[in-house]
Amino acid sequence: MIRLVADSVSSVPPALAAANGIELVPLSIVHGTEQFVDEGSELDAFYEKLPGMLDDPVATTTSLPSQLEFEERFDRIADAGDQLLGVFMGSSLSGTFDCALRAARSVAARHAGFRFRIVDSTTCCMDEGLPVLEGAAGVAAGADLDACARLVTDAIASSRIVFAPMTLSYLQRGGRIGNAAALVGNLMKICPVLSVEDGSIDTLSKARTHKKALRAIREKLADEAGAYGLKDVAVQYVAVRDEAMTWAHEEIEPMLGRKVPVMPCTSVVGVHVGPAIGVAYCCAKPVPGKLTTDVGELVFAS
Repeated sequence: MIRLVADSVSSVPPALAAANGIELVPLSIVHGTEQFVDEGSELDAFYEKLPGMLDDPVATTTSLPSQLEFEERFDRIADAGDQLLGVFMGSSLSGTFDCALRAARSVAARHAGFRFRIVDSTTCCMDEGLPVLEGAAGVAAGADLDACARLVTDAIASSRIVFAPMTLSYLQRGGRIGNAAALVGNLMKICPVLSVEDGSIDTLSKARTHKKALRAIREKLADEAGAYGLKDVAVQYVAVRDEAMTWAHEEIEPMLGRKVPVMPCTSVVGVHVGPAIGVAYCCAKPVPGKLTTDVGELVFAS
């Protein structure tokens, strides 16, 4: 039996994960003496506090699962005689992937015959979650470990997240952009349209208002869905659920002619990006610019 494990940064809702046999390992947010577990049940409480965190001099940090926690999970899988397929947040964005890989290798050293495939998703949010769900579909269909890993990596090459933060202040506080750039951008109401390509956050375009940024996201989705075929899509948001719901129902669903789920982004991303709206989607073919490396290099095996 193949057991599929992913981190909470994938943004796969807990109920959807449970229905698809996916084990989610949560990260957490630490703000002063408060700690928020990065899972669906705590997202609303976290987002209520998000605006106050921006002006609070107390540092807000993210906390990874420990290697010991990963080893305990993987030990249980090995003890049951099962195989492990792990998909984790991009290694250039977080240390979660490296921690999971070390744990898997440690467990393999103690359990002869334990087989694992650990996949570097290169990304986060449902851009990571949609490939995780592709892997789960392969497991459910009875595919072997290597075939399931390939389904995941093919989906990574074929997926994208495009989003627009409503302010640059959170990115500035997190060190993603400088103070001057954030000040000028906020004063001029410049709204970047961002994506994750080759494991790094990249600016696809810049708009003068958030409304125009959302229009650019809609156009990007329409262009790539038309060129490469659309399999799955989800509107995502940080802290602005009502605005995201309205945008999905009034702009995205009529364009695609289908119902589109609206999901919150992980709080680990939210604390760095701040209020934002975007869309994650997976195409039938690879999307140009997402990866320049061979997908086989994303898989680490026992």
